[in-house]
Amino acid sequence: MNTTDFGPVKPSIATFYGGYRVPVALQQVDIPAGADGSAAQGWRGYLLELAGLTEVEFDRAAGELPPGDYSADKLAALTEAVRLQRKAAYPPVEEYVDGVVKDDAAQIAEYKAKCLAVKADHPLPWDAKAAYKVGDLVSHADKRWKATSNNTGNTPDDVVGDWEAI
Repeated sequence: MNTTDFGPVKPSIATFYGGYRVPVALQQVDIPAGADGSAAQGWRGYLLELAGLTEVEFDRAAGELPPGDYSADKLAALTEAVRLQRKAAYPPVEEYVDGVVKDDAAQIAEYKAKCLAVKADHPLPWDAKAAYKVGDLVSHADKRWKATSNNTGNTPDDVVGDWEAI
C-alpha cells in the first residue's frame, strides 16, 4: 500500500458510500516549495477504506500496511466511529429542552434514559489508559464488556473478574 499526501489540512475519518475512509500513520512533512518559492507543512500517511469500522475490519486492512504499531490509530478510528453512530442514534435535543421548559421531570428522565440506551448500544472501545468503574461498558475484540470491578489497563479478555462479556 502506498502512502498518500493529504495536503496542509490534517485528515480525519470520513464516511463514504456507506463505509469509512480512515487515515493512519500520519506524519507531518515538508511540502515542496510552490511556484512562489514558499514552503509549507503537509500530512502524509495511509488511507484505509473500510466497509464497516470494526476491530476486525481495521485489523484486516492494517494487515496490508508495513509492519508497525497502529493501535493508537485503531483506537482513534473506533472511537470516532462510535461517536458518529451515537450522534445518529441520540434523540433530538429539543425533547430535552421541551422537558426543561415545561419543568416536566418525567420527560427529562425519558430523554436521559434514551441517551443511556444509545450509549449501551454503542459502547466506546476499551482504552488501556482509561479508568473504569463498576458497570462501565466497552467494546473489545468485537464483543461488549461490562466492568465488574474498578480497574485501569486490565484487558477485558485477559483478566478474569474485572470484566464480564455481555
